[in-house]
Amino acid sequence: MVWSRVDRRLTRLTLGGLIAATAVAAFALWAAVVGDLVPYEVDARIPWWALAAGFALTERFVVHAHVRGSAHSLSLSEVPLVLGLLLAEPRHVVIAAVAGPALVLVFTRGHGFTRLCFNLAQFGLTATLATITLHALAPAPSAIGPVVWASTLVAVLASSLAATALVFVAIGLSEGGIPSRRLARMMGADLFVSMTNACVALAGATIAAQDLRAAWLLAPPAAMLLVAYRAYVSERAKHRSLEFLYGVTRSLSRGNDLEPELLDLLRRTRASFRVRAAEIVLLSRDGGLRTAIGPDEVMVEVPSADAAALRHAVYADHAVLVDRDDCDPALGRYLAERGIAHALVAPVRGETRLAGVMVLGDRIGAATSFDDEDLRLIEALATHAGLSLELDRLEREAQSDPLTGLANRTLFMRRVEESLARPSGMATVLFLDLDDFKAINDRAGHAAGDAVLVAAAARIEAAVRPVDVAARMGGDEFAVLLEDVDDHHGEQVAGRILDLFAEPVTVDGESTWVRSSVGIATVAAGSLRAEELLRQADVAMYRAKEAGKSQVRVWFPEMQPAAESGESGREELLAALELGEVVAHFQPIVSLVDGAVVAVEALARWRHPRRGLVGAASFVRDADADLLAAVDREVLAQACALAAAGSVPAVHVNVAGLDAGSVRQVLGASGLEPERLVLELSEGALASAPVHGLEALRALGVRIAFDDFGSGLGALEVLRARPVDIVKIARPFVDGAGRPGHERSVLSMAVQVATMFGTQVVAQGIEREDQREALAALGCELGQGYLLGRPLPQAPVHAPVS
Repeated sequence: MVWSRVDRRLTRLTLGGLIAATAVAAFALWAAVVGDLVPYEVDARIPWWALAAGFALTERFVVHAHVRGSAHSLSLSEVPLVLGLLLAEPRHVVIAAVAGPALVLVFTRGHGFTRLCFNLAQFGLTATLATITLHALAPAPSAIGPVVWASTLVAVLASSLAATALVFVAIGLSEGGIPSRRLARMMGADLFVSMTNACVALAGATIAAQDLRAAWLLAPPAAMLLVAYRAYVSERAKHRSLEFLYGVTRSLSRGNDLEPELLDLLRRTRASFRVRAAEIVLLSRDGGLRTAIGPDEVMVEVPSADAAALRHAVYADHAVLVDRDDCDPALGRYLAERGIAHALVAPVRGETRLAGVMVLGDRIGAATSFDDEDLRLIEALATHAGLSLELDRLEREAQSDPLTGLANRTLFMRRVEESLARPSGMATVLFLDLDDFKAINDRAGHAAGDAVLVAAAARIEAAVRPVDVAARMGGDEFAVLLEDVDDHHGEQVAGRILDLFAEPVTVDGESTWVRSSVGIATVAAGSLRAEELLRQADVAMYRAKEAGKSQVRVWFPEMQPAAESGESGREELLAALELGEVVAHFQPIVSLVDGAVVAVEALARWRHPRRGLVGAASFVRDADADLLAAVDREVLAQACALAAAGSVPAVHVNVAGLDAGSVRQVLGASGLEPERLVLELSEGALASAPVHGLEALRALGVRIAFDDFGSGLGALEVLRARPVDIVKIARPFVDGAGRPGHERSVLSMAVQVATMFGTQVVAQGIEREDQREALAALGCELGQGYLLGRPLPQAPVHAPVS
């Protein structure tokens, strides 16, 4: 901290020297040169106070463009500058250029004394340079004409270059340099804005020079320019916010080491919000753990008193703006210790508790105060961070079996998937089931059964290498993953396990013998899915049980019955398509404002002759790509035919990925207008679909919907990279819609993110009235779920909404 304070003092001294030099140069040039200049010959003259009012007005309505961690202002200041250069006394131009903005800056919160002095010195010098340049190129007195016009543009160009150079020198001194490429881009933008403003002002000044009453004609184009600048910068800011949230998503989901994740999160946050310090405090009962980015990068423990002050600051469920001099004394001391005067403080909530607090301190740049948009963005960030940290914690806790300490099924399956995803190598799975374990539980009780499971786990671990993965899959089932070995090695490991199981287990002083049956399956990497490999080992284990206790069997294809291979199921589904047993049922999509049905979603159903009406999840899960496409085409054809009959405004069809040619054929056969068809794709289908294929569908007039948005880790990446018209919020987000606090905040964030991409939003799974009301209050216009209407063979014409 000592070196940081020394650095800050040196920075202030250096900036003070720059300000003093700028002010002295401005005053010297104004007194020595500008004071002797005469005005141009015009019929109308603008008084200095009116010119000052114009400068004040342009300073009041500025647009802030951001560079690195700082910001500088784009405004319409060239308009009063040009009017003053041509229609006012030269010495009055400089006075007005300083006095007008001073009235605004002095009374604007967030402008410190150093920043105020720098801005006023800069305004004085650039106005002086513009005046001197103009009169050097086109000396007065003379009439305003082409020479004066061209000279005015050069004068404005010179002052704009000087202003930009001064701003970037100041930023470089305070922040250690600006990338030259970014500096060039920002200078180019500044010059473009300055020249545009100057041209508009020249046209107005030329008219006003003949009749000052015509000066009001400048107001409409100037206002339009300001609106255009604001709209452009607003869109850029929105884009930066989305990029920021996307980056944070990737940062928090890419690793298991907490400290690097938090530091990366805070670096991104500090740059995006343009603050001097950013920190996150993870709270515990006795205090907390603070990770901070500022003058230093630290991760330190937080005393209980500081943790209590932060808890009190975020007693509400939303972010707050805190002023150190006007807040709770304990929180004020906390901020003072970190040298923070103004802070944004936001709760970082997990699924069930307050996980921490995020603090952003002291905005830097031209825009030094926080606004409502900052509050909304930090709330979205803190909510997302809380969920990610909570999921990270739960994932760590959920990777081991609490009884035996072995890996659990989730971790084991993930490791098998990773092994099979390698470009080469072999993966071997041993699947073990304890023989007669139920008899032990029944005879000696569950405590004895647990002791047997613990002993079995210890013996399995003793039989494998440290690099192998041993897991308890549930109940009395265990599994082992061996990499880059063959069946023979797997049999050796199984033999060692059975030898260890030959020793009795002592439970409550009594000896208990435990035996196990083992199945083994080995495949080359990339040839099977994890579930299929485990199923093969499971089948082999059952063959071992059939052969007697303490047996080992290696899987081979002949073990798989034809009924289990999926061939009969495939043939049955193909026959169902030919017989017309695959039908579409229709669920309404309803306006949450007035209850009107705006569309229906077509859902695949199988009218099975023995099982009755079967949902799609039961018969398409294991279908291959060709069979799945056939089901999609059948449902699409039925949906388009119904919509073409005119009973519904639009129809949604969930597909795995149909090509534009197939969709065009179905549309042509049904006569349905393409704009009334919406194709819903899951995150996986969207991510794997080529962009040109999606664009081809949209070129037909068909709309694309992102189904179950938020259910996967790559939702933001897919949304930004693929052409999407509609986002359907996943059911888990909607479940907590009617509950206050964290769950509602998560849903709000999902709706906001989808809306920011310019997509229409549909909430899925609405089953309660409080959910519908909460979604409507959050601005979600459309909904779907059992409350609004169940799937029916015929399209609904209204929804049961009061």
